[in-house]
Amino acid sequence: MNKLTPYIILILSMQTLFASNVMYLEPVNVSVLNTASDEFAPSWNVYTSTLYYTSKIGGAEKLYTSTKNADGFFQEGKYLDAPINTIHENISYINFLTEDKAYFSAFLLAKSQPRLQLFYSNFKKKAWSEGFPIEEFASDSFVGHSSISPDKNQIIFTKQSEDGDLDLMVSYRLEDGSWREPSAIEIMNSIGDEITPHFASDDTLYFASNGQGGPGGFDIYYSIKSEGMWQRPSPLYELNTEYDESDVCTLPSGDILFASNRPGGKGGLDLWLASNSNLPSTFREEKKLEINLQSYITNIIVNNNYEYTNLPISSIFFLDDSTMELQSNLFEYKSIIDLQKVNTIEESYANSLNYIGHKLARITNAKLKIKANYPGMLEIDTTSRRNSKYYADLNIKKIHDYLTSEFQIPPSQIVIEYEFYQDGNRKPSISLSSNEPEIFAQMEIRKDKIEVEQKLLPIDVRIEPAENLSNWLAVLNLAGEESIVYENKVVKDRFTIDLVKYKHQLFESDFMTIFIKAYSYEGDSTVQVIPHSIEHHFSKKPKLVVEGGQYFDYNYIIAGNEPDIESNNYIATLEKIYSSISMCKAIEISYNKRKKFAESLRDKLQSKIVNNQLKVTIVKSDKRTSNIQLDENLITIKVEKFPSRSSNN
Repeated sequence: MNKLTPYIILILSMQTLFASNVMYLEPVNVSVLNTASDEFAPSWNVYTSTLYYTSKIGGAEKLYTSTKNADGFFQEGKYLDAPINTIHENISYINFLTEDKAYFSAFLLAKSQPRLQLFYSNFKKKAWSEGFPIEEFASDSFVGHSSISPDKNQIIFTKQSEDGDLDLMVSYRLEDGSWREPSAIEIMNSIGDEITPHFASDDTLYFASNGQGGPGGFDIYYSIKSEGMWQRPSPLYELNTEYDESDVCTLPSGDILFASNRPGGKGGLDLWLASNSNLPSTFREEKKLEINLQSYITNIIVNNNYEYTNLPISSIFFLDDSTMELQSNLFEYKSIIDLQKVNTIEESYANSLNYIGHKLARITNAKLKIKANYPGMLEIDTTSRRNSKYYADLNIKKIHDYLTSEFQIPPSQIVIEYEFYQDGNRKPSISLSSNEPEIFAQMEIRKDKIEVEQKLLPIDVRIEPAENLSNWLAVLNLAGEESIVYENKVVKDRFTIDLVKYKHQLFESDFMTIFIKAYSYEGDSTVQVIPHSIEHHFSKKPKLVVEGGQYFDYNYIIAGNEPDIESNNYIATLEKIYSSISMCKAIEISYNKRKKFAESLRDKLQSKIVNNQLKVTIVKSDKRTSNIQLDENLITIKVEKFPSRSSNN
């Protein structure tokens, strides 16, 4: 990895350093516009000095407008009486390409179900027309929330990705007025949803996200374009809360409107106004003191070279008899973080439904089939006259209800199926399968090894005039928390921050800010800011087990009723095994009762080996866990690796 060449940035003002680094006053509720229903999607029409926004006061989402009075306050909103508002049942996020052409989001009727799309409307006969789909951005999935740059050459909007989450897309305007094929803005997109983009300028973008570690559901972020490239987004700390914030709209005054469901409003989503016309008293910038800063590092690189252990996920749960219920420990919820504390095969088996539930919540296009495999429809309980299907339904309902309640999996993602067999030697079971192989991938337990490339961060400070300076302090803002890292009274000084001390916070953050606050003898204060972006690099390798001076990589499969080794239940694990055996000394498969499955796996692995001298062996295992059903169906793949300098000791 290349080291960054140190360089110096001279910071003369907050604006020259970071155009979007603005501090806002405590937001106020714009009560004249808000109702008990939702108000959101504010947009300022620069051609008529009119605010457009959406309200659900009548049950449907409709456009309203408001103008400011002589005192600069918004007046009561008025329903927009125009074809654009009457033709469409729900309409929102209007923005203006020209004085007489606007883009907006509305639902397009389709054969299956309505879907949000982008439309355009023309202003003619003193009203906005009904609107027509924008063909360049038409899609079979969610498309909406557009924002056009002030120079009219860019449009950014939200689109549903193949993974089911919402991502930001950008398109550039061609000379003939059409738009290029849109592309994803990867540096802004996360595994969550990115919505409601807004251009504050040609190179400053606000948007909302629920996937970048903010304090609430949706939080507001901003990104700056530097040398033609969008930079890693940063949170707008002053406005974000544990509730939802989104839908930013900048006003000519520099104030911003946004939507939030925080307490103190009239109900649902309300419009809130945050002013930057005066900084808070604790951060008020005075002219008496001037702070000049030099930083030799602006981009902090954090590496996580972690090791991982593979533990198996079960797609089948066997029962001793048809009247038994599934074990209660299968339904003890664990978060993604808590799952990383699992360290035995028994624990991973017991947490299979937790792992599968988290995967289903993330991969929204995945379908899960819950299949009951029970003896034929014969009467089992002669006293209550209950049969196989009755007991099968009990266990299916437990899994179905657990996934839909704890992980909010839509019932439409789950399919129920039954198989009633006549084989007296076969045990009843509940089996799971999916169209997405990733659902049953082995649980990867990480052991993080976080390192900061730049161990120390030196900052040079010079404050003038010296005769007015009383003292100054440096405040580090990282992951939403502030701490004083240095204090002094001299006018020229260099201090150093030990970044290693903050490596875990740096690993969880995309941005770090240092505030230098200087006080005069009169009690006035001046603030200067240094922003630092954080770049994350990852590498990983399996944690090898040392046995008798030899190094082994272990993988596992819990064999189910599915006889095909290449079924979706095993594909993800097989891919990891193929990688492991690409360079190895020996391969051993051990089993307890599933000999045929082990033989199929051996043949599959043998076909992938280039070295004809290397043979995959099979042995019957005598190892036991505390779970009999797990023992009978566990397949262990033990791969002997060549020792290396980086091997575990």
